[in-house]
Amino acid sequence: MIISYKEYQDMSVRIMQFQMERGRKPKYVTLNGSKIGQRQYEDMMRRVDLFIKSKGRNPKSVRLDEYIEIVKPSLGRKKSASWIKLEEALDKKFNDAKDLYKAIADQGEYKYYYNDKFDNKMALTRLRKGLGINCTDYAQLIRPVLEDMGYDVRYAHGRVKCGDKQWYGHVWLQIKGRDYGNWVNYDVVAVTHHGIKRPIGSLVCVNGVKDVEYNPKWLI
Repeated sequence: MIISYKEYQDMSVRIMQFQMERGRKPKYVTLNGSKIGQRQYEDMMRRVDLFIKSKGRNPKSVRLDEYIEIVKPSLGRKKSASWIKLEEALDKKFNDAKDLYKAIADQGEYKYYYNDKFDNKMALTRLRKGLGINCTDYAQLIRPVLEDMGYDVRYAHGRVKCGDKQWYGHVWLQIKGRDYGNWVNYDVVAVTHHGIKRPIGSLVCVNGVKDVEYNPKWLI
């Protein structure tokens, strides 16, 4: 199986993020909804390093060893602690991105403040009490849960143009895998901000978006 170097880089970034957040290597990394095991990724990394050393440039594509099993995510997999705690805070059960989105639409509240003010523990407490959190704290709270569900997930940061014709800084997630073959916007503020109810794929403001960057260092 051949994947693009861009896909390989995306996996590498997510692995580094996981190690920084949890202090250990992940057992797998997702690619289009499939689990790529640690040994499989390390095999790719070894060959990429050899190519760069010998050719002096990055490869255009990377071979994924087809003799190492690629395990499809199981809908019956054990839920992580982050997953369970979010279910408890929202008083809802969910097994995929659509169910989670609906649960947040039903129970979540949005609150404006600057950047990531609360850690995940406090964000959960605020959700449980109906106090609301902002776009950044929502993204940081639900990203690991979506990853545990088997999705590729990345942060997006940019500026969105709202109904008042003004541009505002905003943070949201994008997901890929399972039901989504390409990256799709996953902006839960689009269902928690002052009665707005937009579907997965839409942003909270729909009059324009610009200056988008993915996985900015200050977020991860």
